[in-house]
Amino acid sequence: MNYLINQSQEVAVATDYYWQDISTCPRGVKVQLLNPGGVAVYSNYSGPEKGVDIWLGWAPLPKRPSLQRRKDDLAAEAQSATDLGLLGHEEESDLGQYLLGVIHTNLAWILLAIAVFGINRHFW
Repeated sequence: MNYLINQSQEVAVATDYYWQDISTCPRGVKVQLLNPGGVAVYSNYSGPEKGVDIWLGWAPLPKRPSLQRRKDDLAAEAQSATDLGLLGHEEESDLGQYLLGVIHTNLAWILLAIAVFGINRHFW
């Protein structure tokens, strides 16, 4: 994919990838939807509501690269580092506590968003 940075140096814009006509959007699956304000939203498209479609276009989600690091890869690297003596058991525990803290923090933000905004099908 090719892109250029806009004149205000705030946005990377694809030069060979365009928004698709909303009439071709698959229903009931997560896609990127373009609203009238020019903001992309990740949501499930359910079709026009009351005969009016508020979305200007859609795009499929980008595919994850095959080199995406998975949990197993990270665990294997941590084990290798431990085996080589680069990471002691104390550091393993600290790393585990850190990762657990990150998970709890993200979960807290999600629960806060649900409490503030409620459960809305367009939110997810």
